[in-house]
Parts: sequence; structure tokens; C-alpha cells
Amino acid sequence: MELCSFVIPQVPGSLWRSTPIHGVVESFLKSKKYVVPAAVLSPIAMGSVAVVYIGTGIGRFDPVRGAQVYNAQGELERPLGAEDRKSYERELEHILARTGPETKAGRIEKSWERLQADARPQFDEGGSPSLQIKIGEQLLDVGISTKNVLSSGTPPRLVQQLLEARLRQELRGGKTPRVSESDLVRDWSLLQQAMGENDRQVAAQPRRHQPESVRYSAPERSGGNYP
Repeated sequence: MELCSFVIPQVPGSLWRSTPIHGVVESFLKSKKYVVPAAVLSPIAMGSVAVVYIGTGIGRFDPVRGAQVYNAQGELERPLGAEDRKSYERELEHILARTGPETKAGRIEKSWERLQADARPQFDEGGSPSLQIKIGEQLLDVGISTKNVLSSGTPPRLVQQLLEARLRQELRGGKTPRVSESDLVRDWSLLQQAMGENDRQVAAQPRRHQPESVRYSAPERSGGNYP
């Protein structure tokens, strides 16, 4: 038997996010309503508590330090490291910049927020979750799980935008980890597959209908988990 700490990432929603957790000694020392009376009544004891807090180097109580996160398989795993996150984030921004102005930072999330507002959740024939989205007069069934996101018959460009929006959410900075390393690598691989499929579809179109600045290649990866 061994103890371990883990974090359950909080997703955006209508409920307030949890406030930061503070230790007992930290809360005591940083609250005037406790520190002032204690210092007046027993300055020696108060000084001893402060010396122990500062001298031991414990610092702020941070339960996230060294914590693990659950991956898609329900297993605990170490979260994506800070350097890895920045590397993926830079490469994703580079991809978005080459794709076109409609995929600049912030526009993808807003676009998907509008689409999801009127989307109808459902399950496909295989029991995987999907969304029925209306674009103009056309109804599209968009797979939103790893099992059907590439096989739902959705236009590759739309799938690519969905995965780009998901990766942007996963790569956001913050005090708590959002995604495990294996889940991020999986989603990045799905994005590369969607990009390749979109390139093949564009190449198959007649040249006169092929828009400019739509062709680009997936980033080369030299190994490891870096883009």
C-alpha cells in the first residue's frame, strides 16, 4: 500500500472553480485576524511558528506538486511537463498561423462555441458520442471521441478545427495540470492524421478550385514526445 496524490481537471462550466487550498500554518500566518492577536498575547510562540514555517522551507501548501492525473483509460499518469507543454503550444501556434486567419488564437474556440450552442448530442451506430451540427442548411454528424472523430464522415477541415480547439484547451497554462502526457500525444497524432487527410482531399480537387495557402505539411518529429 502506498499513498499518492492526483488531480481531477475541472472543465469549463457554470459552477465556480475550486479555490486554492492552503495549509493550516499558512492560513494562520497569512491571516491578520489570527496573527495580530497571537503576536500580542504570545510573541514568543508566534515567532517560533514563523521560524518553523520559514526555516523548514515548506512554503505554500501545494497539493498539486508531484500529483498525477487520470488518462483516458482511467489510469493515473504523470501530467504533461511544463517544457513539453510550451513546445507543443509553440508548434500548434505555428500550425494555426500557416492554416489561415480564421484559425488564429481565440477564433477557433469562439467558432466552436457557436456551433455547439445549437448542436444536438447523440450516439453513433457504434455507441460513441457525437454531435449533430447544422452548418447552413446541412446537418453534419461530428464524432467527438477518439473512436469516431476521424471516421464519422465529417469533412476533414472541420475535424481538424475540432482537434485544434481541443489541443488549445489542453495546452492552456495554469496552476493545475489539465491533461496527461499520453492523452496529449494521442490528440496530437489525431490532428496530424486529420491534417494529412485534409491535404489529400485538397490535392484531389481540380486546380482551379484549390484555394491558396491551404496546403501545409504536418510538423516533423525527431522522436520522443515533442512536436
